[in-house]
Amino acid sequence: MRGDCKACAKRDTSEWRKNKRAHYNEYMSKYRVQNPDKIREHEIKKLYGISGDDLRQMTASQDNKCKICRRPPSGKRPLAIDHCHSTGRVRGLLCYRCNLGVAFLEAPGILPIALKYLK
Repeated sequence: MRGDCKACAKRDTSEWRKNKRAHYNEYMSKYRVQNPDKIREHEIKKLYGISGDDLRQMTASQDNKCKICRRPPSGKRPLAIDHCHSTGRVRGLLCYRCNLGVAFLEAPGILPIALKYLK
């Protein structure tokens, strides 16, 4: 533990950011390219509370296909982790297009309007 007071620690952190930020950003850019799985797993754990093993198990159970359209991911985008925004509960893995559609339809009041339009 540092012996600095909060004000001194804040000042030191601010100075470090000014002096070392470019170096840190360059280092992290290279690290992200070299270790995409580690970065993704860390972000997934932080955002959704599931481990890399949980994600791999979900991917295998869905045969690496979108839970809605049943297509594999296209291009460089992996399947998105779909979750309920009010509860945080993970529902499944979706392709980019289906994930966008679900997010749009989940917006308050949109689904009834969209159904009425389609009829």
